[in-house]
Amino acid sequence: MARLLQADGVDVSGFAARRLTEGMIAGADVVLTMEASHRTAVVQTHPQALARTFTLREFAHLLDVCREADPAAYLLAVGTEPTAQLRALTQLAADTRSRRLGTPCPDPDIDDPYRRGDEAYGRAYAAIRAAVDVIVRHASRVDDR
Repeated sequence: MARLLQADGVDVSGFAARRLTEGMIAGADVVLTMEASHRTAVVQTHPQALARTFTLREFAHLLDVCREADPAAYLLAVGTEPTAQLRALTQLAADTRSRRLGTPCPDPDIDDPYRRGDEAYGRAYAAIRAAVDVIVRHASRVDDR
């Protein structure tokens, strides 16, 4: 995965995997997982994180859904200060999910490529990149303000 990130110009120096702790979950504004089973484990570890825990694909999907289903709320969430905007988009995604404003994410999981070869890593990286691109597009909207 580091090779794929570096090929995209991402600096991976200083990165180290860590075991997720309850304290990390409690202190996070949003928790994004790769699989629904991971999301379940996060919420079981810290139930108060339910509204701000999503799979990566689910979060991207919910932002698309809420932009269409509730444009007024979406425009209010898209602000200029990045931290406030992340919190507002996270709340909007949680509200969209709980109110069932759109169809559920059709494919919320990104398969773990660990020990499955370069092709599996490439598929996982492409899926991660696609979801992140959607989220970044929502977080950097300037034309709707």
